[in-house]
Amino acid sequence: MMKHTAPRAYAPSTSVFLLLSGGVVLAGLMLTALLTRPVERHKLPARLSEVRAELRALHQGPAPCVRWVDDEPLGDDEIDAFIADLETVVAADPRTVLPLLSHIRVTNDARALDHHGLPPDGEFTQVALKRLGALDQLRLRVRSDRLKELLPGLERFEARAGRLKRDRRRAAYLLDRLTADQRRRAEAVAERWRGRLAGDVAQASLVHAVASRVTHRRLELLAEALRSYHEAHDAYPVDIPTILGHLNQTHHGEIPRQLSRGVARDGALRDGWLRPLEYYRVGPDGYRITSRGPSEISHADDITLQGLAGAPARLLQK
Repeated sequence: MMKHTAPRAYAPSTSVFLLLSGGVVLAGLMLTALLTRPVERHKLPARLSEVRAELRALHQGPAPCVRWVDDEPLGDDEIDAFIADLETVVAADPRTVLPLLSHIRVTNDARALDHHGLPPDGEFTQVALKRLGALDQLRLRVRSDRLKELLPGLERFEARAGRLKRDRRRAAYLLDRLTADQRRRAEAVAERWRGRLAGDVAQASLVHAVASRVTHRRLELLAEALRSYHEAHDAYPVDIPTILGHLNQTHHGEIPRQLSRGVARDGALRDGWLRPLEYYRVGPDGYRITSRGPSEISHADDITLQGLAGAPARLLQK
């Protein structure tokens, strides 16, 4: 007769373990699903301007906040006032304006640290994430690599951090070459304008205006020099160094300062955007000088001076 074997029963402790294990696995799957579901990205700010007021509210202290200013271009009157202010110290051209703007950015960054608990990217992230639910905030803090994808504005702050290192060198290049009195007055100009020139848009509008004015003035001086050269030689010169040599002779060894400040080490004459002016003779009695303008690649914003013997030079701007 076969012996009957009773079914094996699990011990209570084993049953509890299996139950707990299943619960842990289920909880893990649910947590994974929650952490990987799409973030409600439509709630996040697409532009810095959407949260600028909230960011300004983080400022601590009586001084005006220059980290989160309303960034607007300078008007013509403001540009005139800045140039007049700077020219009480040094000539206002890209070689002085760009380093002074670097000095303003470095100063503003240092002052902002006294009035803000976090760097700009930290404050922007903090304010942006407040628009999300607690779970989405947790998910993004766990997966910080997704922040750049969801907040494209963060790349702007990374670029600023890299620029500050260059700004310190550029500002020192200008200030170290000034006399003690000039340096004191240049720093006073920067202090007066650091609030209005805190934003990238304001700075860009100033740089564009200064570069455009410098370019136009250099072209005007070249037109006069070419007229003088043609009267003396009955022909136009082959290149810009020849024009500058003629000016050197006719001005007793002193080229007009607005031109001399634009001469590079290789002898090229640069425009207000620090790129070489292009000079061509056109036929036996004409010439053309071109500045590539703000955009080196596109010709849409070129500034061109055209001249013909016996006629006034014409300045063309697209």
